[in-house]
Amino acid sequence: MMMPKELNHPSFYNNGHSPQFLFPEEFQFYSNHGKGEKERPWLNFDQELTRLKDEWKELESQLRNLFQERKGREAVRYVFQGCACFLKFLFWSNEKPVNLHLLAEEIQQLEIKPMNVSERIQFILNNPKLHHSFLQLQQLFIEQEKVYAKHKIIRKRASE
Repeated sequence: MMMPKELNHPSFYNNGHSPQFLFPEEFQFYSNHGKGEKERPWLNFDQELTRLKDEWKELESQLRNLFQERKGREAVRYVFQGCACFLKFLFWSNEKPVNLHLLAEEIQQLEIKPMNVSERIQFILNNPKLHHSFLQLQQLFIEQEKVYAKHKIIRKRASE
């Protein structure tokens, strides 16, 4: 099956991975041109939040160990998995499927996001062997969780 253009990004074809496996929900969605009754986790984000956080905790632990052992090359695969997990967190918290096509422009249109997220994601994708990329990824998760929580509180107050 052809890769939908919305997931066709060169950074996510490495170490045996492809966007199809890193973003299975979006692959199904875009392959069916948005049709069908398949699950759309970006529309039920609060239910998916725990799953994404658990996925990140596992990846974070693996990355921490690999960077402590100075195994940057081995960490690359997990950095890309962590980046994919973060992008799901970022897009889904904005109630949108991940769209890697023209990634910086897509991120720019999102309402709920950390400061300078596009530049920081680009740094991580360009430098996956660096410990600093791992630290950047950790910070992005923390910041996105905070801005999402703030957004929920503001939305709740506005509806009262």
